[in-house]
Amino acid sequence: MSKLTIAAFALLGGLMAGPALAQDAGGYPPGMSAADIDKLERAETERLNNAVLERDARTVAANEAEAARFVREQAEFEAARAAHDRAQAQYEAEAAAAEAARVRYEAEMAR
Repeated sequence: MSKLTIAAFALLGGLMAGPALAQDAGGYPPGMSAADIDKLERAETERLNNAVLERDARTVAANEAEAARFVREQAEFEAARAAHDRAQAQYEAEAAAAEAARVRYEAEMAR
């Protein structure tokens, strides 16, 4: 390779690496004391813990609302089942009475 090609590759590599090198690598600002870092870390931990607790509280509230809805709907279902059972018993009693009347009618007609 010629010196010009090597220089072109070096320039291209530098241009490509520039944005990566300019990015903030994170971490703490220069000159922060260990106590300041500890305070910052504790505050962030507390913030994250509070966020988790709030999320958990919302989840618990949603679960309790769902449980209450289930209990309410279960009671409605049981009431509907009881009404159905009463209606079924009434139908069967009426059907038995109708059958008894038919048997009496046929017995009278047979005489």
